[in-house]
Amino acid sequence: MRPNTPLSPRVDPLDRGVLFINSVRYQTAKLE
Repeated sequence: MRPNTPLSPRVDPLDRGVLFINSVRYQTAKLE
């Protein structure tokens, strides 16, 4: 998995979506 670098110009919108979904799933798992 690539490091999460918000300012990286090589991050595709799809990668952003995947990172966002992964973070949401992580937060949801913590709440359960």
